[in-house]
Amino acid sequence: MTARATVVAMVLVVTGSFGNTACDRSTLQPSSPPKPTVSASERPQSWVARGVSLLQAGRCADLRALLKTVPPSQISEQWYELRGLGEAMCWSHSRRDADKRPALSAIEEGMQRYPNSASLIADKGGLLEMFGDVAGAQPFYERAAQVATANLRRKPQSQNDRDVLRRLGKPQPPESAAPSQAMTTPSAATDLADARPAWQQRTWQLIAADDCKSAIEYLKANPLSDTVWYAMYSQADLLCWQDGFGDDYKQHGLAILDVGLHSHRDSPRLLKSKTEYYEFVGDKANAARFRQMASESAKKIIVIGDSAAKDEGEEVLNELRLGGSKQ
Repeated sequence: MTARATVVAMVLVVTGSFGNTACDRSTLQPSSPPKPTVSASERPQSWVARGVSLLQAGRCADLRALLKTVPPSQISEQWYELRGLGEAMCWSHSRRDADKRPALSAIEEGMQRYPNSASLIADKGGLLEMFGDVAGAQPFYERAAQVATANLRRKPQSQNDRDVLRRLGKPQPPESAAPSQAMTTPSAATDLADARPAWQQRTWQLIAADDCKSAIEYLKANPLSDTVWYAMYSQADLLCWQDGFGDDYKQHGLAILDVGLHSHRDSPRLLKSKTEYYEFVGDKANAARFRQMASESAKKIIVIGDSAAKDEGEEVLNELRLGGSKQ
């Protein structure tokens, strides 16, 4: 079994009724159900254990209902994994394209909120392969291995990261290894987050820690005329709204993107961020409209833009493709 097939089997085949997209479904009959990637912390919330049981039982509708009852304060990395894998299970039953998008959206939202989660990144690759995009899955497997390796340099005892490397067939550092100065030095080759500008790293750290207000204050104190700055500000706003701090954050999450588009007219990055905003608040019609606008703007800017604009356009088109969006 290939590394990719192993990921699909271990991440998505949570009961014997699931097959491996990289293997013959009729021949894959595991002797016992493999453990899902969702692993509770040392003191898990009760809904995590219940959700894993429903996932293992193949009860996707009941899992959807359970996750809707989780208070915003308890929504975690595990919640996004359960939601994404549950939606993938629903797709395995229905084979409807309409059931693919919720699975990918759940994992993508989780990746935005927990950018250093190797499990979520591997889940994205597993979903893409399950849906038939083997080539698109590979970059996520490679990225998951890099992030897991970087995480283990900082925290050698992280079992979740070791599980990711094991599923991918990658070597693991010794568990007894203590992080040294050399091991914790940022390196673009081993830690993708460290390749970003310092302000992006800091903002992601705050968002990943569920500290949306500090992320907003940090962005306010470091204003930039950068499309990513506006996009991250909007994400922090939506996180605060999701955490129950009021509709003002929801409204500002959209307003800050419009401010950015005033300075960066037809920016594919900001148009895609508006797509994600409308998806997040449940406005499917506007989400579809801005997805199309983002795709068209990206294709246009690749032809007539400067090198930086072309890079943005190519990145956005790639993200739309990997996310299953229509172009």
